[in-house]
Amino acid sequence: DFIVFWGIEDGISMGGSGTTNWHIYRNTIKDYGHSCINVDINTGTGSNIEIYENFLSAENVDYCRAIGFDGVVGANPTNSFKVYRNKIYKTKTNIQLNCPGLEFYYNIIDSVVNSPNPQAAQGIGRGLDISGYSSRSPTNMKIYNNVIANCESEGLRINRSTGYTEATGNEFINNIFFNNGNETPFGFDGPQIIIAENGATLTLGNTFRNNLLYKAGVTDRIFYDSRNASNQFMTIAEMNARNGVNNDVIVSNISEDPVFVDNDEDFSLQPISPALGNGYDLGDSYDEALLPASTWPDGVTTADQGAIWNIGAYTNE
Repeated sequence: DFIVFWGIEDGISMGGSGTTNWHIYRNTIKDYGHSCINVDINTGTGSNIEIYENFLSAENVDYCRAIGFDGVVGANPTNSFKVYRNKIYKTKTNIQLNCPGLEFYYNIIDSVVNSPNPQAAQGIGRGLDISGYSSRSPTNMKIYNNVIANCESEGLRINRSTGYTEATGNEFINNIFFNNGNETPFGFDGPQIIIAENGATLTLGNTFRNNLLYKAGVTDRIFYDSRNASNQFMTIAEMNARNGVNNDVIVSNISEDPVFVDNDEDFSLQPISPALGNGYDLGDSYDEALLPASTWPDGVTTADQGAIWNIGAYTNE
């Protein structure tokens, strides 16, 4: 374990053909000028990169993301890129995921805020951003069993602008999006997910299954730029009804209070939580959920989900 903090660029940065057989784990990394951890696979030769059980934060600087993980078009989606069981707290811009085949699971993302830097784009205090900018390739990623809570902007944005690579084949399963969108710009009212096309063709062929989206007092929790102004803002039921549209799979997403132990810092589930038992079974490869009583991320404790899967990062065993 080690602690890295205060710097003007990235805390840990890697890219190119040498990015092979790296495991970054159980570190505390804080307050960098770009990213706590940045990975850019700019060829197809990087492989076996795992980022896990780190604490990443940026409370004392005006711009810093926890993780940037990018891969260009042509990077091999079977090269084993994994980000799991990390805790992200009060960073000043979103996590950026654009890497073919990346697996991102059992992470806690709490209280990402919009950067106060006047040169930064507005609305970047979201949890996850998937954009496909500059030939990066956000395809076939697996976003499973994460908790994304209390972010100033939306919990997740999938953005397709003209000239960007299409985000397709991605799976968003068993995630909790809670109380995001508190200070979202552009007049959006508390969205948990924004799918924005910005003049390009439609974003196609993604899966949204068994996610829980909730913000008190907000009914329309999805913004989907479907080229029809009458239904850009949607309830969860309306989003589920789009199953099969644009080759998307949209099944069994729910909109109820997850009933956390503590909405601000302990995102394990109380016994009455609707997230208990309503997850989708992802099989043995993703079976190790976090235990509520763990001291995670210092000495992570995990347990099998068992026969009945939960939504979110925790099991109540």
